[in-house]
Amino acid sequence: MIEFFKEDHTYQVEGILTPSATTLIHEIWIPNLYKGISQSVLANAADYGNRVHELIESDPNLPEWYDRHTEEGRALKNYLRLKDRHNIQIVSTEKPVAYVYEDMPLYAGTYDMLGTVNGEISIIDIKTTAKYNAQYLGYQLTLYKMAIEQMDENMKIEKGYCLHLPKKGYANLIPVPFMDTTKIINDIKLWRSNTQKA
Repeated sequence: MIEFFKEDHTYQVEGILTPSATTLIHEIWIPNLYKGISQSVLANAADYGNRVHELIESDPNLPEWYDRHTEEGRALKNYLRLKDRHNIQIVSTEKPVAYVYEDMPLYAGTYDMLGTVNGEISIIDIKTTAKYNAQYLGYQLTLYKMAIEQMDENMKIEKGYCLHLPKKGYANLIPVPFMDTTKIINDIKLWRSNTQKA
């Protein structure tokens, strides 16, 4: 059983406190991602991102009442355009997953969308940031892919994508290459070992 505690963004897997995929990315691979950015700017960006996520994941059709001239409305309109262009079919959204290694949960996370893109089984992450961070997405989607495939042995994720919906600039569906899973596991084991010693 996977429990997510939104207040402090932590997970428990079978009652065991487990780091999130996001925590691992910030602690191990990209520790200074938000260095120099004020908390108020980060909070405003997170609020906007959450609103766009909720709109996309609550209903695949643009609500008649929704104002297309707002930033969220434009993001939703761009999503529907990209959905049609790339034949995106969503099977599930916002599902928590966990990866277990040697009978212990290594990490947990909640993916945005799982479905097909042009007929290929794909995991999709929604990003509303101004800049696309290929390294971050590579780690994030690989971690989710590993957990999904471990939890469902019949699942084979073929592709990863970032649905990039910035407030300004061009919205796009960006292919995300998966990373070396052996290196990822070894990096997490080393981080966990060092954390437990501290």
